[in-house]
Amino acid sequence: MLLRCERVGHNGNHECFVKARKPKGMVTESEPHGIGCAICLDVGRDAMMLFNSGADVPQIRAAIERKYASHFPSSTPTPKP
Repeated sequence: MLLRCERVGHNGNHECFVKARKPKGMVTESEPHGIGCAICLDVGRDAMMLFNSGADVPQIRAAIERKYASHFPSSTPTPKP
């Protein structure tokens, strides 16, 4: 759940799946939290589907916030795009 993500220091959904990257972006270490969290998986799936449909980052963020805001009193402190 998103509150749990905040408690472990995640600042966005990608941090629920990726722990470390090389400077050019290649993933070097996975974060196990995301694979066991239904909300993290749902947010990731929704973001991917929106991206693949042509939505840009601000549109994806707005859609995710609309869909999940009513379920949780707070969200991860993802920086604005």
